[in-house]
Parts: sequence; C-alpha cells; structure tokens
Amino acid sequence: MHILIILLFIFIYPLNAYTSNTCQTPYSNNLALDNRNILIFTDAHCSACKRFYRDLDTHAILAKMMTDIPCFQVSTTKNLWLFADYDVEAAPTFIFIDNNGNELHRYEGYFKPMELINYMKELGY
Repeated sequence: MHILIILLFIFIYPLNAYTSNTCQTPYSNNLALDNRNILIFTDAHCSACKRFYRDLDTHAILAKMMTDIPCFQVSTTKNLWLFADYDVEAAPTFIFIDNNGNELHRYEGYFKPMELINYMKELGY
C-alpha cells in the first residue's frame, strides 16, 4: 500500500524547497534503490518549516546532504492524505523511508542544521 502511495506522490510533487533548488529529486518512477529517502511533512503556515527551508538555503553542508538524498515535501495543502497514511500529527516531521515506502526512522519538530546533519550521519545517511 505504501509503495503505491509513494509512487503516486513522486509523480505529483517533488520537493521544491520554497525558492531553493536544494533537495530537488529528479523525476523518477521509483524511490532510491539504496533505501535512503526522506519525506518532509510541512505546512504553509508553519514557522519552523519555513525556518528549515531557509536553513537549506544558507547552510552548505546541509544543502549538500539533502541534495544527495532523494527527499520529498509533503504539504498539508496538497498531500493531506499522506499525513494520515503515515500518522503525522505535527509539522515539520521528517520520515526516513526505504524504497518500498516503509518507515525506518521518524523525527518530529525543527532541526537546527548541525543537529539534522548529525542525526542523518547516525542513521547512516
């Protein structure tokens, strides 16, 4: 079930980090084969979400990491059904998934750039 939802999602909304080109995933009909994908659940009115995307624009190491890993923005305005499917109740929420759409790790809330970098390194990203 998750793989179908993720595949549909890939076709619908690759991540556009507001005005940033960081973290854009090329058009693909599959998730990454190396089990490294991130869903970033956001809301347009969420100040912490906006802050995260500003960090992507200004922090070179974080921007590089997020460019190397397929990641997708899941917006409440366009993808509310994915919030329910992954049982997300807060934004931002970062869900690290495998290539079948299965959840591997989850973090709810804002990450400072170095915190996110260290967290991703601990997870092997």
